[in-house]
Amino acid sequence: MLFKIVVPLYRNNLSDNEWLSLNNISKYYSKSDICLCIPKNLLLGESLNKYENVRFDDFFFESVSSYNKLMLSQVFYESFKSYKYILIHQLDAYIFKDELKLWCDKDYDYVGAPWLKSENPFNNLYKSKKLKDREPIFYNVGNGGFSLRKVKTFLKFIEKYDDIITRHENHPLYNIEDVFWSLIAPKYIEFVIPDYKEVAKFSLDRKPKIGLKINEGQLPFGCHGFEKSKTKSFWQKYIQHLS
Repeated sequence: MLFKIVVPLYRNNLSDNEWLSLNNISKYYSKSDICLCIPKNLLLGESLNKYENVRFDDFFFESVSSYNKLMLSQVFYESFKSYKYILIHQLDAYIFKDELKLWCDKDYDYVGAPWLKSENPFNNLYKSKKLKDREPIFYNVGNGGFSLRKVKTFLKFIEKYDDIITRHENHPLYNIEDVFWSLIAPKYIEFVIPDYKEVAKFSLDRKPKIGLKINEGQLPFGCHGFEKSKTKSFWQKYIQHLS
């Protein structure tokens, strides 16, 4: 099968915005296309029980760090090996268009929102230490919260280079799963990723105003991080009922 939309979820009581994100998927794709990725011991309410689910050890949902381990694990990708692609769709992501098949047909190994940064040189001069530490990611691809992944390629890497994942698990930047897949994995295997200008048409996360400018005013397939304090007011113009 071509794709599965995988929605990571660690609790039963969703916020209004999380329901908005989840229900929006069904405007474009059937419930059978959607799968919840949840803790083994999570009890789902009636509304969430309508969806297929795949369960993993509770440990993987305890923190951002443990979630990164899940997204770097063989057990995760093995669960979806009957699909060519999975679309990771966290519940602070939002789909604007029916373009999933279009992006699958491009045959990339990994697609995620580009890590853009301010065009203002003054802002960059006085940027925080955190941003300076993350300098290697800028204008690379990309954010994992709304990302397309070719399952076979991810499994191939993990099966052959699991030691590389282990080697980076305590690195302050490369232990972040999307940074690892974007910057480390391509050094070891053929890992085809689009450039940041093309992928701005797939999704936007950081600096969406700059991304929309790259897209000549056209919305992407989807976005990630619509609740972030620096971008929420921007996305409220495009996402109805975002509170």
